Amino acid sequence: MSPKKIFHIYSDPKFLYFINSYSSTLFDNQLVFTGKAERLPPEYRESAILLPSDKEDRITKLLNICKSADLITINFLNATTVKLILSLPKNIKIIWRFYGAELYTREPKLFYSKATIKYWKPKVKKTSFINQVKQYIWHLLHPEKNYKLLLERIDYFLGVMDDEHALLKSIGYDLPPFIQFPFAPRPYNEGHFDKSPLIIFGNSRNKDNNHLDILELLRNRKLPKDLKIKMFFSYGSQDDYSQEVKEQSKQIKQIELIENFISKEEFNSIYKEAAALIINGYRQMAIENILTATMNGVKVYLSEKNITYNWALKNNFIFYSIENDLPKDLENNNIFLSTSDIENNFNSLKKFMQDNSVEKFQADIMMIIESD
Repeated sequence: MSPKKIFHIYSDPKFLYFINSYSSTLFDNQLVFTGKAERLPPEYRESAILLPSDKEDRITKLLNICKSADLITINFLNATTVKLILSLPKNIKIIWRFYGAELYTREPKLFYSKATIKYWKPKVKKTSFINQVKQYIWHLLHPEKNYKLLLERIDYFLGVMDDEHALLKSIGYDLPPFIQFPFAPRPYNEGHFDKSPLIIFGNSRNKDNNHLDILELLRNRKLPKDLKIKMFFSYGSQDDYSQEVKEQSKQIKQIELIENFISKEEFNSIYKEAAALIINGYRQMAIENILTATMNGVKVYLSEKNITYNWALKNNFIFYSIENDLPKDLENNNIFLSTSDIENNFNSLKKFMQDNSVEKFQADIMMIIESD
């Protein structure tokens, strides 16, 4: 049996590693990069298909390429991929690898704190009746802006957790069926800890982190004298919000702002040393940071508004609440995870990875391709 042809459409190089989850003799994988060629890491440049800069030529080439596919994976919804999705023959199956920005930014009141919205809130202009009619006609003429039509054409939603899929459906998004994101085996730092009073805070500049609420909490607490805080701030939008976060972080002497990308080795060494991780997102996010923390015996603090917090409890992880645990833990210098909690989290992560292995994922993909 000849391998099934899968085209992976990417615009952002940060997540290219996920193509490895499809590495098998069952599949013939082809990367199509829609971003700027200079952003593509050297190891991918020789085998990747790059698209011309002219918009119409890009779509034409992309369509011609993808018509031979058994499966298309879309790794972000943008103008190019939306047009592709709505133009592909219906016999070609489409998987949308969901990262979040496409939907979460449409629901700021649900996923951003009041402090975040205060410094980011977009300007909303009043729309006249005539303009409303024009917009309605425009949406009819440009169906790529119609999420309902778009979601109907996508065959599967590839996500980190089914809880997130259920949440989005509950707030009105008629999503395609869920496929579980695979989790490859990871090395554990079992019993070999040299922890220091170090907190990792956030994963980027992005407003999803709701940094300002944590900064206020830190300012209003008497922090341990030897506490250090590394605030990851190396990517994401640079706007009024991120500037405000940066200015407020300077008021807390314990914070070291990490604004440049660091190597994977340095990233891992920080987690090996850290006592705690704070992610104040109200949405599923930073799962790689959270898993890296878990396998390095780091105490994880999440907001109870984040679906990941409930998911963790359901899967027998011991995570802590930003709202109820973090304030008192800072005051009592109780930011280190106990040995029994570390062992519990190791075992829970092992089970979760076994239940959601790459091998199981590949079998699911094969079933999807071969289904009617």
